[in-house]
Amino acid sequence: MGSWFERRSVRVKIVMLVLTILLPAAAMLAWLLAAYLREAREAAQAKVQILAVSTRDDLERLLHQSQAVLARLAVRPLVKALDPSRCDPVVAEFMQPYPAFNRLGLYDAQGRLVCAYLPDPQPGLADAAGFGEALRTGRFSAGSAMRQGPTGRWVSVLSHPVRNEAGAVVGVLSMSMDLLGLNQQLMAAVPSQAVVSVVDRERAMLLRSEAVETFVGKHPAAADGDPLQGVRDGFQLVAGRDGVLRLVAFTTIPGVDWQVAAGLPESEVFADYNAIRRNTLGLGAVALLLALALAWHLAVSILRPIGRLARTAAEVAGGNRGVRAPLTGPAEVEAVARQFNLMLDASDAAEAALRESEARLHGIIESATDAILTVDETQTIVMANPAAAAMFGHAMGELVGAPLECLIPARYHGAHRRDVHAFGGSRTTARHMGSARDVMGLRANGEEFPVDAAISHLTTGGQRLYTVILRDITERRRTEDALRDSEARLRRLLTLLPEAVFVNTDDRVSFVNQAAQRLFGADEAALLGRSPLELIHPDSRELVTSGVGTLRGGVTVAPLVELKILRADGEARWVESMSTLIHDHRGRSILVVMRDVTDLRQAQAELTRSHLDLQRLIEARERVQDEERKRIARELHDDLQQTLAAIRIDVVAIGGRLDGDRAQVGPILAEIDTLAQSAVASTRRIVNDLRPQALEDLGLVAGLENLLALFGQRTGIDCQLDAAEATGEALMAWPAVSTCLYRVTQEALNNVAKHAQATAVRVQLDTAVGGQAWLRVSDNGRGMSDAERRKSDSFGLLGMHERVRALGGVLQVQSTPGAGTSVEALIPLHDG
Repeated sequence: MGSWFERRSVRVKIVMLVLTILLPAAAMLAWLLAAYLREAREAAQAKVQILAVSTRDDLERLLHQSQAVLARLAVRPLVKALDPSRCDPVVAEFMQPYPAFNRLGLYDAQGRLVCAYLPDPQPGLADAAGFGEALRTGRFSAGSAMRQGPTGRWVSVLSHPVRNEAGAVVGVLSMSMDLLGLNQQLMAAVPSQAVVSVVDRERAMLLRSEAVETFVGKHPAAADGDPLQGVRDGFQLVAGRDGVLRLVAFTTIPGVDWQVAAGLPESEVFADYNAIRRNTLGLGAVALLLALALAWHLAVSILRPIGRLARTAAEVAGGNRGVRAPLTGPAEVEAVARQFNLMLDASDAAEAALRESEARLHGIIESATDAILTVDETQTIVMANPAAAAMFGHAMGELVGAPLECLIPARYHGAHRRDVHAFGGSRTTARHMGSARDVMGLRANGEEFPVDAAISHLTTGGQRLYTVILRDITERRRTEDALRDSEARLRRLLTLLPEAVFVNTDDRVSFVNQAAQRLFGADEAALLGRSPLELIHPDSRELVTSGVGTLRGGVTVAPLVELKILRADGEARWVESMSTLIHDHRGRSILVVMRDVTDLRQAQAELTRSHLDLQRLIEARERVQDEERKRIARELHDDLQQTLAAIRIDVVAIGGRLDGDRAQVGPILAEIDTLAQSAVASTRRIVNDLRPQALEDLGLVAGLENLLALFGQRTGIDCQLDAAEATGEALMAWPAVSTCLYRVTQEALNNVAKHAQATAVRVQLDTAVGGQAWLRVSDNGRGMSDAERRKSDSFGLLGMHERVRALGGVLQVQSTPGAGTSVEALIPLHDG
C-alpha cells in the first residue's frame, strides 16, 4: 500500500488528503441517513403489515367458521351413509344463515354427486382442486379459484372428508364459496392507494382489492416472473403490473397455505426520508466541491517548479547534455534540482569510461574463433562477431538487426522462445544449452547443423541481453549418429515385430521383444537371464529339448511346432513356435519366434461344441413337437372327452326321469352345468396353451399379463410385468416376434416352476432399444451353475436359443448360484 501511495502524483495526494479529512463527516452523515432509513423502513413495514394481518385474520376466521360448519354436517348419520335416496333434509336448513356459500353437495370417493343440499351443485368434483387433497389427507381443504358452471362465477371449493363408522374416508362434503362476493366483503375497507391480494398455494389469484375480475384465477405471467414464489412471510419491494414499486407485507394462512399480500407505494411510505436524503446529499456535494477546488489550487502552486525540473530532464533525455536545471522554487525543489545537475556531471564522466571499456571488449570479440551473438529481449541480434557470420554464411551487415530465429530451424522457434523466457526469469545467469534436446543452427543456404552452445544473460540500462557462444559440431555428430544407427537397426526390427521373439544364448534368455513380454506376462527384467525351459510347460519341454538338439546338430531352421508355455501368472497358453540358429559376436544363439494360438484353439473347440449343440437342438425340437402333439391328444381324450361323456350319461338319466320326481332331476341338471363349465374351461386352457387368445387379439402385453396371472395362480409365485401398453401396440405389427417372446417367457416360467424355487418373478418388455424388441425374465430363485446350463438335456434353454436365433436375435442366460436367474432376449424389428 505504501509503494502504491508513493507512486501517486502530488496533486492526487493533496486531493486524497482533503478527502481523508472529509471522510469522518461523510461517515457520520451516512450513519445518520442509515439510522433514519431504518426507522422509516420499520414504520412503513408496520403500515403494510397492519393491512396484511387484518385481512388474514378476517379470512382465517371465515375459513374456521366454514370448517366448523362442514365438520358438524359430516358427522350426521344420513350424511355418512352416502345414500342418494336418503339425503339429510336438515343440512339445507342448516346452511340458510350462510349466504356466501351458494352450493353444497355430498360426493363419494370417486367424485360422483350423492346429495345436493343447495341449488345447482357440481355434478362431479373428481378434478376440482382441494377435493383430492381432502380424500388423501382426511382433513379440511380449500381449493383454488375455479369457474362455476353454468353461472361462470369464480368460486373456491371448501371440502371436508366424510368418514364411516370405522373411521375410513368414504366421501367429501363440499361447498362453493363465491370469491367476488367475498372480495366485496373483505376488501371494502382497504385504502384506495393500497393493494391487497390473496393467492392460493399454486400462486393463483383468489381475492384482490383492485380489478379482482381481471386477476381472479390467474397466475403471474411467465414474462413477469413471481417475486414472491417460495416466500411465506415477510416484506419485499415489488414492482406491480402497473409499474409502481410497492412495499409489500405478506403472510400465510395456516392449514390452507393461502398467502395474503398487502402493499403501499414505495414513494408514499418513504416520502419523508427521500426529502431529507436529497437535502443532505445536496449540502454534502457542495462541501465536497469547495474542498476539491481548494486542493487543486494548492497543488498547482507546488507543481509549477516541479514542472520546470521535468522539462529540463526531458531535454537531457533528448540529447542536450549541456542543459542544467534552474535552482528556483521551494527549498525542497531547489535541492532536487541541485542534485540533478550533479548527477548529470557524474554521468558524463561515466560515459567516457564506458566507451573505453567497450573498445577493449570489442577487440576481444572480433578476434574470437567461436561464434558469439548477443540478442535483446525481443530476440533481435544486437551484436555478432566475424566467426558467427562465417559459421552461418551471412555477411556481418545482415546479422545485426535481424531476428535470431533466422538462424534457428522453424520447428524449434516456439520451444526456443519458451526456453529463453524461462532462463531469463531464473536466478541462473549462465548455463550450457542442449541438455533437453539438440541445439540446431540454420545456415543462410538452408542447411541445418548441430552446435554446442552456452548462454548467459545480464541486465544493463534497464534492458536484458542474452549472449550465446556457439561451436559447430557437425562432424562429431555424424560419427556418433552412424554408430547409434548401426547398433539400433537390428534391435528395432526385432522389438517391433508383432510376433513374440526371444534369443537363447548359452541356455539363457539374452533378448526379448515387446510382444514376448506381453505373451509371457512379464517385463524384460524378469525374463532376461532365465533358462528358456522355465518358460515352457512341462508337457512340451521334451519337444523343445529335441528341437534345440536338432539345431545344435547342424540344422539351421527347426520346423514349426505347437507347444504350451507358462506365463508369469501360471496360465498355460498354446503357441506356434519356430527356431533359427544365428551367429553374432557372442557366438551361436537361437532365435525363437512364437505366435499365440490359444484363442484360435478355443474358437475351434467352441465351434465344435456349437455344432453338437445345434444337433441336439434339432433333435430336441423334434421330440418337443412330438410330445406337444401327444399332450394335446391326451388332454383332449382324458379331459374334454371324459367330461362330454359324463354329460351324455346325465342327459340319459334326465330322460329316464322326466316323468318322475322333479326334485331328483334338479341335482343332475346342476351337475350337467358344472361338467359343461369344466369342459369349456379345459378347452380354453388347451387352446390357450397352443395359441393364447389374448396374444392373438390384444397383443403381447395382454398375453403376458394373462400368462403371468395364470402362472401366479398355479404356483403362488409373485409375478410382476413392466411393459407399457404402447410397447404391445408397437409389437402388433410383428406377430412372429410377439409369438417368439411369448414362448420364451412361457418356457422361462416353466423352468422357474420346475427348478428355481423362487418366490418372485419379474418380466420386463421394451421396444425402445435401438429398433429392437427386448425381453427380460428374472427370478430370485436358487440360480444355476455353468455346468447346469450346458447339460445336454437342457432342451428348454436350447429351444429358447433356437427360437430367438431364427429371428436374427440373441438370447443370454445369466445365473449365479443363490442369486437367481435372468433370461434376456434381443430381437431386431426389421423385415426379413
